Amino acid sequence: MVEYLLTAGELRSCLVTNSAIERGLRDKETKQQVLSLLNALENGFYKTLLKARKDGELSTELDLKHIANYLTSSMQGLLVIGKVCSERTALEAINKVTLSILTDNN
Repeated sequence: MVEYLLTAGELRSCLVTNSAIERGLRDKETKQQVLSLLNALENGFYKTLLKARKDGELSTELDLKHIANYLTSSMQGLLVIGKVCSERTALEAINKVTLSILTDNN
């Protein structure tokens, strides 16, 4: 994600994020589409976390549903920050903190 934000040029962005910010409060259909796409993203994170747990890479103490939700919101936040910040160290620091939740309880 950081690499994308640093190399995609001025148009670096995410349609889901932009739609949520620009139209999500005013347009019911947009809001429903954004929620559907965010739910799909969260489900993808959840399935990946389940596989990692099955492979012994994650603690059984972690609440994977909550972590999937957190990763989804963090990713969207990173996309927003990345629209105005193109400093690799700042973006990588966000990623480092985000991913630390996977190992702090391991």
